[in-house]
Amino acid sequence: MKKVWNSTLVAVLLAVFIFFLLFAFPGKAVLGPDIFIFGLQIHLYSLFMAVGLLLAYSVSRRTALAGDFSGSKFDAITLAGLIGGVVGARLFFVLGHWPDYYRAHGNEIFNLTNGGLSFYGALIGGLVAIVLVRSFFKFSLFRVLDYFSLGLPVGQAIGRLGNYFNQEAFGSPTNLPWKMFVTPNSRPAGYENSSFFHPTFLYEAIGLLLIFWLLQKMKFRVKTTGLLFAVYAIFSASLRIFIEDMRLDALDFAGLKISLVAATLLLISGLLVLLRRNRYRGEIE
Repeated sequence: MKKVWNSTLVAVLLAVFIFFLLFAFPGKAVLGPDIFIFGLQIHLYSLFMAVGLLLAYSVSRRTALAGDFSGSKFDAITLAGLIGGVVGARLFFVLGHWPDYYRAHGNEIFNLTNGGLSFYGALIGGLVAIVLVRSFFKFSLFRVLDYFSLGLPVGQAIGRLGNYFNQEAFGSPTNLPWKMFVTPNSRPAGYENSSFFHPTFLYEAIGLLLIFWLLQKMKFRVKTTGLLFAVYAIFSASLRIFIEDMRLDALDFAGLKISLVAATLLLISGLLVLLRRNRYRGEIE
């Protein structure tokens, strides 16, 4: 069953990548942000985010159960992390767009119908929530972070693909074979005459899938808690730092790129955990 699931996932991802490269990116098939099924409006970005979250949860929970971790406890921790993640994701996004939009449209701060979430805001908010419920549920923090680290990369990768439908998270103009067509109304100021751009969200998605593959290989060999989280933090943060410098629409607050600052903090956290891992063998609380 596991092999069938893995093969299906790989086939679906390949089909999506082929569609992007052969039809969407060249501009042969330009899809809008929404689709309608029997009159029901579905936001494609939200759909990809939801699928990514479910996949990340499924992978992480399966690993936790294999490690004799209580399923009900894991679900409760996940719910707390999800609530904190939504709050953090929205807060970071609002801060990033405060000067140019939310300062004058305060009534829109709590309106999530048009999207507007930040991954690093979700990560920080979720982590804070998990730390807060730790004393209530009595669990090893780094053990749980290891479980989540095994599922997050593939979930992030799926969610990143949804950026295409919002025509966002792309880089500078390019003529490379995998260039992405951006509709005129989505082109940044100063780039109105450029039609094709770097699909930086795709670069990040591919990098995240490689991180996912690496962690899946490592989980059978690693015995010290915290190491898988450290590897996830170091590699995913390094990837984001590289990608963020390429993006034209990076969120900033007070002159600082929010995601760049958050990724740097995550990288430092991963390195600190890795150094601590060299001291301890076994459970790291």
